[in-house]
Amino acid sequence: ANPLGYLSNVDEVMEKCEIQAKVTHNTIEGIISSQAIALMAHCFIHNMIDKEEIPSYLEKILKASRFDHAFTSQWQGKVGEQGLESAHAAVQTVATSNSLSEILKKCVEYSGDTDTVATMAVGAASCCKEIKKDLPEGLYWGLENGPYGRDYLISLDEKLNLLLNNRG
Repeated sequence: ANPLGYLSNVDEVMEKCEIQAKVTHNTIEGIISSQAIALMAHCFIHNMIDKEEIPSYLEKILKASRFDHAFTSQWQGKVGEQGLESAHAAVQTVATSNSLSEILKKCVEYSGDTDTVATMAVGAASCCKEIKKDLPEGLYWGLENGPYGRDYLISLDEKLNLLLNNRG
């Protein structure tokens, strides 16, 4: 869902996330999770609000779409397999952290579905100017580099940034 944050407006993000989520997680919670994460990235990419405001912003936007979830409540404990739990933990982790390494540590400490939480949180936080980008180089350059590996991901990132810069 994070790349959908590059879209130019909130309505478009919401619409495309619903389509994207229905492919693999066709539940209200799956759709809301996708929308929450993409909206978080959207806010950072388009410099809309500070990271601490993300939970309240998401509650407001998603409540307007008739879904009420308390993203402002602090996440504690193990993250279950439900996408909404992962999204909630990711939102809270980003809102209360100052660096990518801190985010990654918190995600692992939750236990449970930590890889999903970390993917959501680090992906969105990577777009946030308030978050220090301090992950070790080995995490980037140690990625496998098959047909859809490191170089492919770098190319996608460059294309998304070019798309954003050309819209503006």
